[in-house]
Amino acid sequence: MIPSLFGFRFRQRLLPQLPALLLSLLLGALAVFLYRPEQLAGLQALRQELPDVFTFLGMEGSPHLAAHTGGLLYGFLMPLAVIFRAASSAHELVARPLADGRAAMYLASGHRRGAILLTLCLLVLLESLFLALASLLGQALSALVFFPGAGLAPLARQGLGFALVVLPFPALASLLAVRAASPRSAWRGSVLILSAFLLFSLFARLPGWTRALRFLTPLTLWKGALLSSGAGGFSDALWALPLTAVFLVLALLSFSRSEL
Repeated sequence: MIPSLFGFRFRQRLLPQLPALLLSLLLGALAVFLYRPEQLAGLQALRQELPDVFTFLGMEGSPHLAAHTGGLLYGFLMPLAVIFRAASSAHELVARPLADGRAAMYLASGHRRGAILLTLCLLVLLESLFLALASLLGQALSALVFFPGAGLAPLARQGLGFALVVLPFPALASLLAVRAASPRSAWRGSVLILSAFLLFSLFARLPGWTRALRFLTPLTLWKGALLSSGAGGFSDALWALPLTAVFLVLALLSFSRSEL
């Protein structure tokens, strides 16, 4: 990694990230707010009318606060947010520097190819991680306001587990950005392939042969019930780390063979 490049690009990316981080924080806060009795009653009535839709989106019941927020956020909304964050980050931090000559300028300054790309890829991963943690922060702040006696540990375990599970998304987006013909095709390819992961997880919740699709997406490594109860779940989520490493290694190998 190149500390000077990391710090420079990190500072550059702070302001562009703020709208997405704020939206993620508000989503987390809203999910907790909807656990208030009057709002929860409306959600339960809607769930009874549209049970298949709620199952498809991963919003199955709310026996306690963590299960409620986990269903609302981590079944569909936050994975979708991470998809667009990962694609946008890889587009700005990897694909565009490769296309506009900045990567060649970094090389001309004496830095190694691997160090340059690793620095940029770590920034891509961090932006998706910050998005997941912003949602967790929103949940924690909202819980302190609306449910002062509620324990935050189940929310924290769920949120950290989700942050681990989605790390392959920005790693794969970085790989696609290195191999893409243009920044625009990198963004489109990332959104398309990462959305397929999300669709696999959605259809895997339905009965029938589609349940086998759970083996094709890292999102099914997130075990909300186990994480919130403290009975486990991190051992599953940690399997996302080797997959993340594989995508990063492939990106490094592809970049080492590319022409700038």
